[in-house]
Amino acid sequence: MLGDGCDSNCAVETPPRGCRLIAGLGRLVSHCPGRVPSIFGRDLCARWGGDLLTLHNFDENDRVWQYVATFGEDGWLGLNDISNEARFVWNGSPSSFRNWRQGEPDNAGGEDCVRMRWETGDWEIRSCRDDEVILCQKP
Repeated sequence: MLGDGCDSNCAVETPPRGCRLIAGLGRLVSHCPGRVPSIFGRDLCARWGGDLLTLHNFDENDRVWQYVATFGEDGWLGLNDISNEARFVWNGSPSSFRNWRQGEPDNAGGEDCVRMRWETGDWEIRSCRDDEVILCQKP
């Protein structure tokens, strides 16, 4: 809206309602409180024009971890093995970066989605039906 301090990019830079932007990752990343299953989180990210968060290296992982740790809640990442058991992909594309918790992925029956643990920043595989906060990204 003219006169409100926004430029033509305002709509792109606004996170989904109730979410907060995480700075310093070179792309738009948001943290959305309100614990939901992974599929609902992915839907929310898609309505924003994005997807669940992809991490490329330890620096990105640490920046996101430092942010989510302040809220004390684990968060869904865009990594899963839904299509092919034990072959993890980021939102449908191959990935080489991993930060697994010791003993993970254990694939202990019905676990296909990956969450970041707020206590340590490492990851574990969980049921996609579990409720976690949402971490979205937008190119």
